[in-house]
Formats: sequence, C-alpha cells, structure tokens
Amino acid sequence: MLKNSKKMQVKIVIPSMDRHDRVKVKKILKNCIICVPETQKSLYLQYNSDYEILSHPDNLKGLAAKRQWIYEKFKNVFMIDDDVTSCLRVYEKPATKLKNNEVEDIIQNCANICQMSGAFLFGFNHQKNDVFYPCHKPFSLSGYIPGHAIGILWNKTLNFGKLTAVEDYYISCINAYYNRKAFIDNRFIFVQEKTYKNVGGLSNYRTNETEKTDTLELRKIFGEVIQLKNEKSGGNSKVKSQPSSKYARTLNLPF
Repeated sequence: MLKNSKKMQVKIVIPSMDRHDRVKVKKILKNCIICVPETQKSLYLQYNSDYEILSHPDNLKGLAAKRQWIYEKFKNVFMIDDDVTSCLRVYEKPATKLKNNEVEDIIQNCANICQMSGAFLFGFNHQKNDVFYPCHKPFSLSGYIPGHAIGILWNKTLNFGKLTAVEDYYISCINAYYNRKAFIDNRFIFVQEKTYKNVGGLSNYRTNETEKTDTLELRKIFGEVIQLKNEKSGGNSKVKSQPSSKYARTLNLPF
C-alpha cells in the first residue's frame, strides 16, 4: 500500500429475516450490523442485544431488493448471510478454521486490495472442498462470487437485479460486463449451513419453480456463460458435487 494512503473500512452487514434466534454468523463476527424487516426489529433486539439492528421497510420483498437497499445505504459493504458458521483456510490440508479475531481482518484486507486493483466486486473461494483449491492461483480477477459472503464497492453500473434467488449470479455477470474484473481471494471460504434445508430467510420464497425461472432468465440476459450444473457434471473426476436443485447453475466467464 502507498505510504500516505488510507485504509478503507467497509461496513459488514448481515441480511436476515425470520431467524432472530438463529443468527449463527455471530459466532465468528462481532463488529457488524444485522439488517431486518421493520416489524421484526424488536424481536431481533431481544435475541441480539449486543448487535446493531438496522431495519428496512417491510414492503421490501426478496433478497435482491434487500441487498440493493443495503448497497445504496452503505455504498462500500460486505454482506454475509446469517447461516454462515465458519471461515476456512483452504490452502491448508486439511482446511483449518480461522480464529474469530482474524475473520474481520481478511474481509477488510480483501476490500482494500479490491479498491487498489481498481475493481468493485470482491469475495472469496466458493469450493469448500480443499481438493479444488487452485494452489497456483491464490487470487483471481474474474469469476463468480457467492452471495452468502459478497463485498461490493460503490459503482453506479452495479445492481442486484430483480430475480428471486440469483442476485449473486446477476451482479457477477453485470460486473463482468461493465467492469471486466473482480477480486477473489481463493485462500479462504465462508461456510454456511445447507441452504435449501434452512428455515427462514430466502427459503420463504425459493422453490424449484423459481429456480427454473431464475436460471432461464439469467440465460436469456447473459447467454451461455450461465450453464446448468448438471451439464458440467460429466467427466472422470472422482470428486463430484451434487447440485442442490436440478436447476442450479454455474457461471463460466470467457475471461
């Protein structure tokens, strides 16, 4: 970093709904804000009195709209889901957990490197199996950043779209189209509970039908960079991941 430059600090925000007693990410992060619907604020305060609770209007429906509201409010922000339970070093075998006081440091460090690189979108590895760790590529300047742990610096070209549950794919594609690069620290991954089996949050809206509609709409907007995971599950690899939905998708950018 340049000698006279000042480190940027991003706000760390937890989007949450209907999980007042199950904000599990608190186990690894303390200096953050929980963002909830207005009518749930008092309940969240009862169970999370040591955290700042920020409320948004109840007529804000869907995670994409919620993330957009948070983004416009804070400008430079890292959003992490309430069901994230740990952060792992995947460059070690087996992968090891970061200590709680280290987690915020890697988030703020990633944000600062993103800013210095001239990028606007930042995040971490999303392949939690350390077999997939790209040992010769600890950092990437292109790719998909999962929404359960996603950072974004202010840029008017970026938004989360209006689909049900693919706002992370949408903004990853929009960012690639306008800005051509992101910053991804492949050395670490934030691990969350099984998404489709967790009550509350986006589970209130997401169904197989919305997954199908979302994937088809992404394909319509962005073309063949959006592929079904099933289409890429072939080959002779002994390590295969099962998509959580038959309409689960993957992003394959040409650069």
